[in-house]
Amino acid sequence: MNTRTDDVVVAAIRRFLPAVIRLALRGGINGRQFVDLIKQSYVEVVTEDYGRSGRPTNIARTALLTGLSRNDVKRIRVQSDAKNPTLNSDTKRYGLGTLLREWHTNTSYLNDLGEPMVLSFEGKEPSFSSLARRFFSDVPATTTLRELIEAGAVTRDEDGRVTALRDYFLPAAGNVQNTERMGGLIADFVGTVSHNLQREENEPSRIEIRTTEEDIAKAHEAAFRKVLEREATKFYRRIELWLKDKKEFETHEDEEKTRLGFGVYQISGGGESPSQRNDNLGRPS
Repeated sequence: MNTRTDDVVVAAIRRFLPAVIRLALRGGINGRQFVDLIKQSYVEVVTEDYGRSGRPTNIARTALLTGLSRNDVKRIRVQSDAKNPTLNSDTKRYGLGTLLREWHTNTSYLNDLGEPMVLSFEGKEPSFSSLARRFFSDVPATTTLRELIEAGAVTRDEDGRVTALRDYFLPAAGNVQNTERMGGLIADFVGTVSHNLQREENEPSRIEIRTTEEDIAKAHEAAFRKVLEREATKFYRRIELWLKDKKEFETHEDEEKTRLGFGVYQISGGGESPSQRNDNLGRPS
C-alpha cells in the first residue's frame, strides 16, 4: 500500500473501532484482553490467507507479516488449537425463523382467513409442540417456546394457547446470541466492503447500497422503522425463496459450493457529510 492508502485505511478503522470497543467494555473485556484478541486474529488471518502452495503460513513469515515475535506466534497458535469452536448461533436462529415462516405459510397452520392459527401448546395437531418438533426434534418444545416468547415473536395466553406475532426471528435484546450473531454480521459486511475495495478490475463488485438523509425530525423514526421492516421483509422473503430453490433443485454434489446471502440494517444517528448520504458503490459495474 502507498502512504495515502494507509492513511485512508487507518481512518476507516478508527471510525468503526470505537463501536467495537464499546461492545467489548460492556461485555467486560478490558484493553489487555482486547489486544490479545487482535493479536490472535492477526495470526489466524495471516496463517490462513498468506500461505504458499496451499500450505498455512509458516511461523517465521507469520511473525514478519504480523509484527509479532516468533514466540508470540507459537503461543497464539497453541492457544487457538486448544480452544473448542463456539456454536454458531445463526444455525439456531435460522431454524427458529423457518419455524415461524412455516407457521405463516403452511396451510396446515393457517385459518380460513389465511392467517396463522392460534395453537394449543400440545395435544391434537396442529399444535405448537408438533410444529416445534419438526425443526428441533432434540429440543424440548418448552425451550423453543421460551426462546420465541423472549424474542417477542409469539405470546402464550392463560389457557396455554400460543399466538404468532411475526414471521421472522430476532433474539431478544441482551440475549447472548445477539452479541455472538453481531460478530457474524460485522464480518459479512466488512468482507463485502473489503472485496469492493480490493477486487481486480475484471472482478465483479458485490452489492453494497445505503441511503441516509440528514435533519429528519426524530418523531419520524418509529414510522421509518415500520416501513423499513415491512419492505425489507418482503424483499427478504423473495431472496430466501430464490436461494432455497437454487439449493434444492439446481445444486449437484460434485459442484463447487459457496455461501450466498444479503443483509439489511437500519441507520439512525451519527451525522455524515452530504457526499455520504447516498452510496451505491457496490452496484455491479
